[in-house]
Amino acid sequence: MVAVGADVLSVDSLNCVGTMADPCEEGWDQSWTGTYYRLMPGTSMSCPITAGATAVFYEFFNDVYGSLPSPALAKAAMINGAVDIIGTGFPDYDQGWGRINLRNSIEGPTGGEIEFIDQDVVTPLVTGASWTHNFTVSSSSVRLKITLVWTDPPGVAGSEAPLVNNLNLLVTAPDGTVYRGNQFTGAWSTADATGTDSVNNVENVFVQSAVTGSWTIQVTSANTGQNPPNL
Repeated sequence: MVAVGADVLSVDSLNCVGTMADPCEEGWDQSWTGTYYRLMPGTSMSCPITAGATAVFYEFFNDVYGSLPSPALAKAAMINGAVDIIGTGFPDYDQGWGRINLRNSIEGPTGGEIEFIDQDVVTPLVTGASWTHNFTVSSSSVRLKITLVWTDPPGVAGSEAPLVNNLNLLVTAPDGTVYRGNQFTGAWSTADATGTDSVNNVENVFVQSAVTGSWTIQVTSANTGQNPPNL
């Protein structure tokens, strides 16, 4: 994901830590911001914005559901709520899964709903096993976004198949149309595409105009090297 990384105003240290020559001149010289603040660019600012937004999501989830989300669920929520800022679709080398949008990650799209499914209610998947979840789409005017994330243990260094647990996401519409994880044409999932993603522990299905009725999500383990995957 991406977040704002230019002209970000944030708190500054009273004990500046900068270059060896002048420890208070790191970053942009914006003396007008005052003693306690500084304008800074780059990932040094966008990463804290993302971390802070995710911390707010943790607080929301704990307040509403009475427990902290797993790291996989928090990551899935932030990816699911992200928005396309370039118009080239997903995933994109310039924006990844898009710019973070905390409101979308918590409330879902405007006029729509959001559902969180954490590891505690997901049956451990051995190789070849599947987990299925049904849900209803009541309006085709709201986009449908389904995000699967699992915490994968470290793979073997230099391996051409880095995933230890390889899961596949498959979503079936009421009319039988099938959407597979990370099979995209532009910003939206390709209908009835073939093939699976065997290199990422994030899989998405995005449908621009979802058919109303009962939909099915199926998560299947192509390989479980360490059971259970932390979904």
